[in-house]
Amino acid sequence: MNKTKRITFLGLCASVAMILSYIEFLLPPLFSAVPGIKMGLANIIIIFILYKFGIASAFAVSGVRLVLVTLLFGNVMTLLYSTVGALLSLVLMSIAKRINFFSQVGVSIIGGVAHNAGQILVAM
Repeated sequence: MNKTKRITFLGLCASVAMILSYIEFLLPPLFSAVPGIKMGLANIIIIFILYKFGIASAFAVSGVRLVLVTLLFGNVMTLLYSTVGALLSLVLMSIAKRINFFSQVGVSIIGGVAHNAGQILVAM
């Protein structure tokens, strides 16, 4: 895949991730006792990019999605919580992927738990 096609494809992936984030924004909370908890649908795209293109592209698409979704639907605190969660999630998912012990579902679960842990760290 040449550079132009790769950038175009990653841009399309970022837009799909944004659409999935918007769908999550519209859905009612899963657990009303825990505000802000979501399914993490955009994580599907990030994991796909992590496996197809590597960690650098996954960081780039995740960063673009975080900034644009925050500008559209969030505030500064949303950006802070999401950024720390996403960074921790991506780092641990890339480590889990390199270990080659976990399936893609396992890597996704590790990413979800890490994202929640990062958000709890920011809240503390």
